[in-house]
This record gives sequence, structure tokens and C-alpha cells, in this order.
Amino acid sequence: MSGYAKLNERHTIGGGLRYFSLGQITFTDASGDILREDKPSEFELTGSYAFKLNDKLSVGLNGKFAYSNLTGGLVTGGADTRPGVIGATDLSFTYFNPNAKLGTNEGQFIFATTLNNIGNKVAYSELARRDFIPMNLKVASSYKADLDKYNSVLLALEFQKLLVPTPPILDVDGATIISGRNNDVGVIAGLIQSFYDAPGVVETDENGDYIQNDDGSYQVKKGSRLKEELTEINIATGLEYWYNNVFALRTGFFYENRNKGNRRYINFGAGFNYNNLGIDMSYLVSVSGQDSPLANTLRFTLRFTIGDSPVLENDTE
Repeated sequence: MSGYAKLNERHTIGGGLRYFSLGQITFTDASGDILREDKPSEFELTGSYAFKLNDKLSVGLNGKFAYSNLTGGLVTGGADTRPGVIGATDLSFTYFNPNAKLGTNEGQFIFATTLNNIGNKVAYSELARRDFIPMNLKVASSYKADLDKYNSVLLALEFQKLLVPTPPILDVDGATIISGRNNDVGVIAGLIQSFYDAPGVVETDENGDYIQNDDGSYQVKKGSRLKEELTEINIATGLEYWYNNVFALRTGFFYENRNKGNRRYINFGAGFNYNNLGIDMSYLVSVSGQDSPLANTLRFTLRFTIGDSPVLENDTE
């Protein structure tokens, strides 16, 4: 659930609630014996503020609190588990030009960037190592071309970068770093380190052993660190068509490198506006060649405008 309200021409506030239940889960021990039944769940509360700097520039801020109770206090490995509690923020910047020209066509151009989920590490036990939440950077732009009075097309392109440290390559002892950097660092240090800590490919000899230099360091294949950093950038693109601001058709594609998660999928969608009511739906098809929990996912969105119905550009009296 989410909503927003404009305080005036420059200031807007908003908020949202997300709740997710995993349903009935059976907890077992290492032998497979049933311990108990539980219904793990988590929720997130968000408060938002947006400020319009001028007619084309604006900034935004989200404050978020998340409570993730995935274990229900289960005792495992001699340790009590606990819910994960997270505080995080999002920062955004937007540039909007309503009179941008592409050739002879006049349309709307948007450039935006966001820093998402900048917050504390989380753990589900006092004894467990605290892990980063999925902090990420997104840079995107879109152009909406008004073809005529009734038809418009929007094209969008987005680049995403996960802002958590890349795990280093370790020796067989599991403690000595062969290539890369220690990823057990603080939140800000990890955010900065994520831009240059890819371990790359360590060279091996004919026996499969890592090759060491005279100074004790290990040989890393030239250019492999930069190449790995680039593979950590995900790409998404989308296309949207509107007829008379009433009916929409959409499609999009998301790409992630096979060594960084291999999520690749196509989205198909449609939307419909009528007075104060809006309905959107989408269907996701995985194309990564492997089973995906997101495959064949159908989503619906209902939108309500409270107050005066918005006057669309193509409306007539």
C-alpha cells in the first residue's frame, strides 16, 4: 500500500507499507525431525519527501524501517535466533524536460539517479555474521514521444550497480586473501569499496595451483578485474505505448551477467485508466535458461486518485 500528497507546488510527502508472508513453514532439525510449525513474515514502513528545486530539477528522500521475522525465535545450533531489524534510506535526483526535441518530434525527457537501501547490516542471531542489505545505485533516462494527439511512445533505459563488497578469492585455508579485498567492512566503506574490489581471475599453472609473484602476491589475469566490475552492472530497458492516456501496452527486458546471478527476463504488461481508477498488470517470462522463482509471475496494480479527477492533456470539454 502506498500513497502521496502534494503540500504545494514544490513539496510532496508520501508513505508506504509492504507486508510479505511465507505461509506455513515446517522447521526441522539436521536429521529431518519436525521441530514446529510457523508462519514467517516481514514488513517495511516507508516515509517519503520530495522537493522541487525548480521547473526541471527535483530531489527525493525515503526513510525506511523493516522488520524481518523469518525464524520465529527458533533455537538452532545452540543459538537463539531473532528478527532482523533494518533502518535504511533512499536518495534520488531527477531532471525533467517537458519540451525536449528528438529530431522533429517534441516530447518529454527524464534523467534520474537513485541510491537505494543505504542502511545497517542485518543478522538473525547474536552469533551470526551481520550481512549487507542490497544497497544499489540506479542511473536511468527515458524519452516520451507524442506521435499525435492520441498516441505516444516512451522508451526507458536503466543501469544498476549493487553497492556491496565483492567476496574475495581465498586460499584453501579460507582465511588468506589471494585476490580482492576483505569484505567484512562497515556500510560506507563497503559502499565505496564495491566500485573497485572485484578479484578478477587468478592465473594458475599446469597443476591448477595459483601462481605467486616474487613478493608473495598472486598473478591476476590482466584486465580481468575491470571486466568483472563491468559484469556487476545490470541493464534494464522498457517500451510503453499509450492511446489517448486511457490504454497502455508495455514490454521490458532485464539482463544480469551469468556470473553475477544470471537473472534475465522479459516483462509484458498493459494498463487502463478510467476517471479516478487505474489498473495495471504485468507478466514475467524468464529467459536465463534456468529455473527462476520469478518465472511466470503475474502482477496486478490498482491505483486510486482521491480528490478531483486529473485532467488529461487530450481531454476536451
